[in-house]
Amino acid sequence: MDVTLIARASHFTHAPAMIRAMIDPGPLDRALRSVAASVDGDGVTLDDGQRVDADCIVLATGSVNLAPFRTATADIDELRADNDRRHQALKTAKTMLIIGAGTVGTELVGEIAYAQPDKKVSLVSSDATLFPGNPVKLGRSLQDKPTRMGVEVILGARADTLPGRDTPEGGRVVLSNGKTIEADLVIPAVGSRAPAGSRLTDGCGRQPCPRSSRPDMSRPAATP
Repeated sequence: MDVTLIARASHFTHAPAMIRAMIDPGPLDRALRSVAASVDGDGVTLDDGQRVDADCIVLATGSVNLAPFRTATADIDELRADNDRRHQALKTAKTMLIIGAGTVGTELVGEIAYAQPDKKVSLVSSDATLFPGNPVKLGRSLQDKPTRMGVEVILGARADTLPGRDTPEGGRVVLSNGKTIEADLVIPAVGSRAPAGSRLTDGCGRQPCPRSSRPDMSRPAATP
């Protein structure tokens, strides 16, 4: 099977990896760079006029996350520079507040508490358990772990104010329970949203991928 990846950016940003990169900057993957101008039932036309024919087309345009978990830049050097700035901000901060106790927020407090146990870290969520949207039993079973690592966990309280809605900043946060928290670094981890609507598929056929083109999910993925 021949697979062609078409991507607008010069690199691939893996959201869970950006959690680790904020603690310990590492190598970032690169990807092919191009833009799909239109998609139809037989393939993709790029913005430079090049045609990529395909039996099966997967539109995986991703989701939009707040910084630092996804960035708007399509340039790898800008991404590294942005991450270095946030890494330095995290290193110098003594107190940190993470808003959102889903998979990203919970993983981030664990990374910080493990790598830099001298930091005072607080985790706030408007939900009653960690990992909202997942089975309640799972969230409750994980709840003691950040607490044992020294993280202050505040559940059932919404952040009514944020010093920076779209990016980590220091400042004061007022919670819906009346509590006020001052932190050197406030990181919003409030989930992702779908990207702006696209008309790429106006001419795309409705036929499903042929069975021979579908990945065999019964077989384990190859390990490089």
